[in-house]
Amino acid sequence: MTSATTSNGQISHYSPVAKLLHWAILAVVIIQFITAAVMPGVRHNQTPGFLLSIHMSFGIVVIGLMIMRFLWRVTHPVPPEDVTLPKWQRIFAHLAHVALYWLLVLIPIFGWAWASSRGWPVNVFGIYTLPPILANGSAWGRAADYLHAGCAVLLLMIIGFHILAVLYHHYILEDNVLKSMMPKKKSA
Repeated sequence: MTSATTSNGQISHYSPVAKLLHWAILAVVIIQFITAAVMPGVRHNQTPGFLLSIHMSFGIVVIGLMIMRFLWRVTHPVPPEDVTLPKWQRIFAHLAHVALYWLLVLIPIFGWAWASSRGWPVNVFGIYTLPPILANGSAWGRAADYLHAGCAVLLLMIIGFHILAVLYHHYILEDNVLKSMMPKKKSA
């Protein structure tokens, strides 16, 4: 599947696979924030219940989707950056995207490390149990817990910035940033 191109040969839209990965990751991240918000607080000798197990499973799904997205991104062209925008905006947008990629991989890894330090198995939807990445009772578990939660807050702030930037492009600049990531309308 290829990206749409303009009359001068430049890519005008992300490929259908890139769009699917983008929106799938968003859907899973929404599920993650909802499950984190509604699950009961973790107690000292607690074992993972349904919501925590689902949360851990979808965290691993995020890692898998991000690996696929990264591999797709480095092997397929994307629309060029708008050189008419001020350089600081282009730099900020680039840094935000890099931060999103890193956070979407690191947050689940920190959660996995924290679960491992508590002796919890990270079982992906009852299909496969991942090996622990920290020893049960590891002193690093508390740091992993703080990093997991702190980076999740940072992720939420960057997602908010990302949404505001897209809305700015769509409604103020009236460019194609939002349209380039939306499903393409079928021709009649």
